Formats: sequence, C-alpha cells, structure tokens
Amino acid sequence: VGCRDYVALLAGERLGAGLVIDGHLLHGAQGGVGEMFAFDFIRDVDSAFGLGPSLERHARELIAAAATDTTARRGLATMDPARVHGRDVLELAAAGDPMAVQVTEAIGHVLARIVGVLGNMFDPERVIVCGAIADGIQPVLDAAQKTLAAQIHLPAPTLLRSTLGGDVVIRGALARARESARTV
Repeated sequence: VGCRDYVALLAGERLGAGLVIDGHLLHGAQGGVGEMFAFDFIRDVDSAFGLGPSLERHARELIAAAATDTTARRGLATMDPARVHGRDVLELAAAGDPMAVQVTEAIGHVLARIVGVLGNMFDPERVIVCGAIADGIQPVLDAAQKTLAAQIHLPAPTLLRSTLGGDVVIRGALARARESARTV
C-alpha cells in the first residue's frame, strides 16, 4: 500500500518474485520476470531454493558439527537433523537459541545477497518476503538488514514481511482475475 516500486519475494520452498516498478507488474516476453533461476549462479546464494530449505540445510550442518559436543546440548542442538524444519529454526531463533540464531544470521547473509541483486537491478523501495515462511522470518530479515548496505550500490530497500500468509499467490491471482474481469 502506498508504494509503486517493490519486489514481493516468495521465499519459502523456492524463490520467485512479483516485481512492481512505477506501479506496473513486470511480465517479460515469456512471463518469466519473477523466475529466480539466475540465483543458481550467484555466489553465496547458489540456488533458487527458498529460505526454508536453506534454513534446514544449515541447521543440519550445525547439528551434525555439534553432535560430539555434549556440554551445551539444548534447543536446536538436540533436534534430529532429519526432522528439523525451517519453522523450528525460526521459532528457536526468536526465543534466543544460540545455534538457531547462528543459522538465521547465515541465512540473513544469503537474503541480503538476494535483495542486493534485486535492488541493484530494479531499484525497489521495498522488498517484501511473502509466503508461509513470512510469519516467522523476522530474525532472518533483521540479520539481512545488517549486511544489506554492503550488497547494494543504491540506497537499500526496506525489508518487510508479508502478513498475507501462505496463500499469497492464490490471493494475488484472484485479485488479478477480478481486476481483469472488471476491465473487459
């Protein structure tokens, strides 16, 4: 609301985006403007997988590394690596679990790189992280905000989390269909 230049970054399982510049949703010749496969080739991002799988992968690595240290096993360190979910990591980080905070800091750096690339290319005022992951993503956004300025040559966009929930894509499609039906 009140913004004509933003990126709505769907960031749960896979990366995808809706880019609105000067109040217009960008499509491209094939409709592929919001496809994020280019991040497979961006250093420190390395894939178009979303923040959920990134949180899980990094958490599993830390849990495995901490398996031999039985002195401080609590929170994330006690979880079964095969069962860890991104939501678990976000909840534990919000509660101050040191290992989970370490994971969100690392993924915050990844998000800063993603936002830096999008910011340098499209100069948005805001980047809004959307999807089911948005509910608990604030620790990652906070970590990303700390390093974002170093990733971008323009003023850094504001990072926000969407409050529209996991069905944001369906809501957007329905709103677009309603708008198209009214103008025909």
